[in-house]
Amino acid sequence: IFTCYGVVHVAGSFREICASAELESKTWDMLGNRQAFYSFCHRGMAINYRKEEEEEEDS
Repeated sequence: IFTCYGVVHVAGSFREICASAELESKTWDMLGNRQAFYSFCHRGMAINYRKEEEEEEDS
């Protein structure tokens, strides 16, 4: 509790974060775009798939 109290008083007065300037240039389609959650199919999946096919053919 003392740490929180100290940090708030040392930091000074809080300011409002203005995100409206950044959001004005974006469309609604761009707002739902989350690049951090993109996933890509890479060659590792294809290699594993081929191994499974070969194992089934051998048995």
